[in-house]
This record gives sequence, structure tokens and C-alpha cells, in this order.
Amino acid sequence: EKLQNVGLKGMSKEERTKRRRALDSLGVPPFNLFLAQKEKEGENMNSKLEPKILQRSDCQVLQLNVGLYCNQACAHCHVESSPLRTEAMTLDVAAQCIQLLKNTPSVHTLDITGGAPELNPSFRYIVAMAREIRPDLDII
Repeated sequence: EKLQNVGLKGMSKEERTKRRRALDSLGVPPFNLFLAQKEKEGENMNSKLEPKILQRSDCQVLQLNVGLYCNQACAHCHVESSPLRTEAMTLDVAAQCIQLLKNTPSVHTLDITGGAPELNPSFRYIVAMAREIRPDLDII
């Protein structure tokens, strides 16, 4: 579908209108109105619903997926990590992530994930550099 390839902004006004009409015919409310309805649940439903606008907040958690290599092949793994997977974050990308962390003071948690992260060649570098620039950082 075009929406998946170009996003809503890449669609013409006519395409967006056609999509909205199709959703309306199915009884699907606009997203901002849906949010307002969910917020009002349990409150006085007689009051007028105003569309809710989401406001972006500062990033608090930086999650790094360092690869898919893992020394196990668990059937329940949602990313299918295994000893056969070779995808891994490079040291260059790890350094860029550390720079991002350094430039984002609102981040209080560094979540390192992906396969078995401790087996990634860049893992110790990431942890050491993160701890050096942000001693108060929670690393999980």
C-alpha cells in the first residue's frame, strides 16, 4: 500500500480524503479523537470531546540493538537471534550512538539489546564510554 511506502505526508490530498472516508465508513475515528475518547473513559461522557494533540517529550531511554548474534536459538525469540545470525553493530556506529548519548542529556537509561548483546564486539566499548561520559546513567 502507498501509505506504507511514502507515509501520510507523501499522499495527495485526494488520497488522504479517500482514506479518511474509508475509515469513516468503518466507524474508525480520527486518531486525535480516538485518544480523547480513551482519555475520557471513566469520566463524564456527557462533556464535549476535544481532539487530543500529542506532545513530544524529551527522550529518556536510548535503546541500542547491537545485533542478532546469540549463542542460543530459542524458539520464543521474537527476532530469531541465533548462532547463525551475523548481523552486528559496527564500532563506527557504536561511536555515533555514544555521541548521540553525549548530546542528549535527557536520556537517563541506556538499554542495550539484540541477540546476546554481551557477545557483540562493541559491547564493552559502549558500556565503558557510556559510563565515562555519564556516570549516573542506568545501563540495562
